Amino acid sequence: MYAARTAARVAGPSRASARRASTVAQQAQQHQSHIVAGVAGATAVIVAGYSWYRLSGTHAVVQSAREFQSSLKSVKDGAKDSMPDANAVLKMTRQGALAVRRRGF
Repeated sequence: MYAARTAARVAGPSRASARRASTVAQQAQQHQSHIVAGVAGATAVIVAGYSWYRLSGTHAVVQSAREFQSSLKSVKDGAKDSMPDANAVLKMTRQGALAVRRRGF
């Protein structure tokens, strides 16, 4: 009698295991829908942020700042190119100091 009951239980899937399988499938679908919703939300935020950046005038401010920065760099490079090297400056300074010493100042 007990052997027949055990054999019946082992023979096919039980209702509990079928319920668990169904629950696992539903949870997998829910996780996928959460991922899709997250990607859609992130895309909406990025599009909205970029639209605000382009339409609010912030883009023009950033462009002006970049142009100003490049003009400062070109001025700095021009000043660096027009300056004599350090050895020449030292030589001129020593010559000036010798000239002052010779005159007795």
